[in-house]
Amino acid sequence: MRVKVTESDGLLFYVGEEGTGDWGDYLAIGLTDGHLQMGYNLGDGEIIAKDNFSRIDDGHWHLIKVERSVIQSRHRSNGHCLVTIVV
Repeated sequence: MRVKVTESDGLLFYVGEEGTGDWGDYLAIGLTDGHLQMGYNLGDGEIIAKDNFSRIDDGHWHLIKVERSVIQSRHRSNGHCLVTIVV
């Protein structure tokens, strides 16, 4: 996703569903204090990841790439999530 923003806080992207009583699965990408923040819940609990190094509220174009990989453990069947935010 390419964005050009001058505001320090706001929602850039959201997709999700409302569950019965609690929020269901979702993915949200936004800005907090000019830094990119991503939150998601795919059924195993909420994960929040924030880039603390680069501000993107400078009025220039930025490419945002979000990747999610499931890393399989050798000793158990449960996977661990690795979230990478590339600005």
